[in-house]
Amino acid sequence: MKQLPIVLFLVCVSHTVLGQKINNYEYVLVPEKFEFLRYPDKYQLNSLTTFLFNREGFKAAKNSITTLPAAVATNRCKALYADVKDSSGFIWTKLQIELKDCEGNVLFVSEVGKSKTKDFTRAHHEALRMAFESIEALKYSYTPKTEDTKPKSVVLQETATQEGTPITIPTQPQPKEAPLTKEMKSSPQILDNPKAGLKDLVYSSDNSDYRIVKREGAYLVYERDTIIGKAAPTSGDQFLITTDDFSGVGRIEGNLFIIDRKIKGVQGLVQMTFTKE
Repeated sequence: MKQLPIVLFLVCVSHTVLGQKINNYEYVLVPEKFEFLRYPDKYQLNSLTTFLFNREGFKAAKNSITTLPAAVATNRCKALYADVKDSSGFIWTKLQIELKDCEGNVLFVSEVGKSKTKDFTRAHHEALRMAFESIEALKYSYTPKTEDTKPKSVVLQETATQEGTPITIPTQPQPKEAPLTKEMKSSPQILDNPKAGLKDLVYSSDNSDYRIVKREGAYLVYERDTIIGKAAPTSGDQFLITTDDFSGVGRIEGNLFIIDRKIKGVQGLVQMTFTKE
């Protein structure tokens, strides 16, 4: 019995730490179909999961290109990934909620929600709502985490050009070809006005903080006023894009600089369009 207070203390500490980690995330992505169900949104379980997270204060959405929030489209690690696990038996419907980060690490597992109701839809709803009580107990309140200054690794991925020829996007660090010059690196990483230089050519995006600046023959990718990568010419107006946040292939079409990005967990390519200023 003397150990009971210690156990309770450790449980409380663990609960607090988990809550702090969850609070660092503003977005939750819910799959269109859970693995244990035969088709998308069966029993309206995916829709209910999305609703419950939104009600709790998260910005929840289905994990698909058409519903992906813009902030998450540029950086998948800004979101948590929800999943529901089924351990139902002959009598009980049992569901459990998991939350993972963009690297697949499990950050939170709820208590098992149970229901003996014979109606399948109602049983799954009751079990999910019971499991969600564990998330309600976290008292979620979004608290932005301090930005990590360490460069993010770029996963080796394969995409395709318009002609359908596969292009392999290399991991960082890149080969020594076309490196940033010493003069570029010594120039301010934070630009007061990227258009101040007569040779600068700027492409900006209306719905993100990313910009592409052509400086001294090199195409640099900026997030706000900080260089995060570059666009290396491959052939003609085609480019290979490598940054700390994403990678892909780009092309110039008139006054537009278009990038097709490959994002982990999203099927197909996500397009970004930049307009020449």
